Amino acid sequence: MERVAIFWDIDSCPVPAKLTGYEAINNIRNLAYSYGSATTFKAYVDSSNVSPARLQSVRHQFESSGLLLIEYKRGDGSNIATHTMIADMLVFAIDHPAPATIILISGKNELAYAASLLRHRRYQVIVVASLSPNETLKSQASVILDWDVVASQPISEKPIPEITFGSFSPFAGESRTSHYGYHWNP
Repeated sequence: MERVAIFWDIDSCPVPAKLTGYEAINNIRNLAYSYGSATTFKAYVDSSNVSPARLQSVRHQFESSGLLLIEYKRGDGSNIATHTMIADMLVFAIDHPAPATIILISGKNELAYAASLLRHRRYQVIVVASLSPNETLKSQASVILDWDVVASQPISEKPIPEITFGSFSPFAGESRTSHYGYHWNP
């Protein structure tokens, strides 16, 4: 069974207001299971943007679900969360040779180069993002999924459609069948 790692940027893809952290995590976990065995699940949050009470609740929900919550403070103007995510993705790749799948829940352009390196080494990179992620990040994804759909809809209900961005497709000219059992021809 293929190994799957999940790296979630909570600041760019927050838990939808209508859901608990438990529900969003379960839906993400179910997505991961459709690709293999989830061995790594990390989330990154800017603790300076969250009230102490909310942070404590989030921390409890995430940690009791087996997710490692990495807290940072962006106050110094650095992009520490992005750099930490990149390092964690590359460490996963070192520890788990391809084939493996990396689910990247973020729309940050800064992650595109790391995603590209992983794709060149035969890793499947699933980008889950709100609205339309940056063209640079989109071009490096094996599959692009809509964050609002992934977070809110249990996988067992319906397949999650691939996002279409105009004429762009990372699979131009290819026919694909997803792990959900549906077929698309981008």
